[in-house]
Amino acid sequence: MLVVGAGPIGLETAAVLAHEGLAVQIVDSGPLGATIARTFPPHTRFFTSPERLSLFGLAIAPLHQEKLTGEEYLAYLRQYVATHDLRVDTFTEILSGARQPVKVVGRTLSGQRRVYSADTLVLATGGTDRPRRLGVPGEDLPHVRSHLGDPHRYAGRRVVIVGGRNSAVESALRCYRVGAHVHLVHRRSHIHERVKFWLRPEVQSLLDEGV
Repeated sequence: MLVVGAGPIGLETAAVLAHEGLAVQIVDSGPLGATIARTFPPHTRFFTSPERLSLFGLAIAPLHQEKLTGEEYLAYLRQYVATHDLRVDTFTEILSGARQPVKVVGRTLSGQRRVYSADTLVLATGGTDRPRRLGVPGEDLPHVRSHLGDPHRYAGRRVVIVGGRNSAVESALRCYRVGAHVHLVHRRSHIHERVKFWLRPEVQSLLDEGV
């Protein structure tokens, strides 16, 4: 079995298959949990509770009662690979593939060519890293971003954040806390009613004050 994608779904799929006695190889063009590593600002906490983030065969047992940060979950994924003794080739770009039989050609960062053969191919490349684009002029300019990253870079700068739900609200608060001048643009006259309860009071207070 060949699994393309070393995020939570890819790792859990591989662990289940290995538990059933199948030989499994995982390949990813980035690190373990690449989307989390690339898009989560430092110390960002998941909205989901730890027990719902746990994967097959290894429960998350946090030392505190708070939700996990991205860094803590990446540490869990590393532990998951070690616990299940999974074979993972990270930073290996897929160049081509063929079916019947499955044959995939990859290339490492050093330029080494790798060929993977398998009876079955599982694509677990994820879908949360695809931003919702607006389709407006200027969207591809260098200063327009679809992920916040480290908010420190925006200290003292003017920042426009488009959206009114959890990601937009949390990004706005993080930028405000480091001293950015934030404008939150939303198509409604109020933030979305489903914004998480621990974010709503602070952002609503700032909006009421006209900050």
